[in-house]
Amino acid sequence: MSPQKKPDSASSSGVENAWQQLRGDLRRFLAARLPSSSTAADDLLQDVFLRVQRKAAELPAITNLRSWLFQITRNALIDYQRANARRKTEELGDSVAAESLDPMAEQIRQKLAPCLRVMIEELPGMYAGALRLVDLQEVSQAEAAKALGISLTALKSRVRRGRERLKTLLLECCQFEVSATGRVLDYWSLNCHPDKSRRKC
Repeated sequence: MSPQKKPDSASSSGVENAWQQLRGDLRRFLAARLPSSSTAADDLLQDVFLRVQRKAAELPAITNLRSWLFQITRNALIDYQRANARRKTEELGDSVAAESLDPMAEQIRQKLAPCLRVMIEELPGMYAGALRLVDLQEVSQAEAAKALGISLTALKSRVRRGRERLKTLLLECCQFEVSATGRVLDYWSLNCHPDKSRRKC
């Protein structure tokens, strides 16, 4: 009578058997470390399964399938948590930037909005598109990058350079009164060049 294969066998069938036996344990491991109201555990478990399939070449060297599967699961969880932390940091940065405006600055921003819209349209397309989403439509930078089909790093660069050009245009048209700390207190229109007369600061 031939001996039965042990669950820790590193053959393809051994991996499949171990996966079926440990799938519930792996999911509970993930669920205990993720928000209970989310479906992230199931989604991440699927990612673990795909990783297991991709790592099939490692099978000959595996001596303990249980430890191997849990290590892949831990790595997937770490990657997920890091990505989630980065996303939350980006969203928090956008939120803080929006909420940090004091009432006076917000009032001035609202008054300048029509002028800013005109000036943004005068910028090169790549900068105008980025500022239109981030500053006018108040889309998060992560979502704006996705909408434009570019990386977040590229989007941030476009926003930064676009704002620098926008500032130059704005200072040609308006004079600002600022406090010692840089807080905008008031502004008034300057006499714009004839070809910029359509701006209404």
